[in-house]
Amino acid sequence: MPLNEAQFFGVALAAIVAIWVIFDAMRRKIPSSNALLWGLGVFLLLIVFLPMYLVLRSQPLKAQAPSTPSLCQYCGTALDGSPAYCPHCSKQLKGAVEIHGKLN
Repeated sequence: MPLNEAQFFGVALAAIVAIWVIFDAMRRKIPSSNALLWGLGVFLLLIVFLPMYLVLRSQPLKAQAPSTPSLCQYCGTALDGSPAYCPHCSKQLKGAVEIHGKLN
C-alpha cells in the first residue's frame, strides 16, 4: 500500500528530525549507541521522544576539570588518583581515619 502525500510528509519529517537528534547527541559527546536509540525513539514516537530529548539536552553538561596529578609530599612523585601510600617511597599519605574509616 503506497503512502499518500500527508503520510509521506510525516515519515520524511520524522526521519529528518531523528537524523538531527542523532547528530546533535553525538556532537554533545553522548555515546553513539545512546544517540542511535534517541534517534530511533524520535523517529517512532516523535511527539514523545523529541520533547524528552530537548528537555534533557537543555541541562548543562557536566564540565570535567582536567585532573592535575598530585605529588607525594615526601619524594615529589606524581600520584594517580588519591592513594593512601606513595607507590615510590611507601610513605603514608592519608591518616588512619581516611584509610580505615575509624581510629585504632
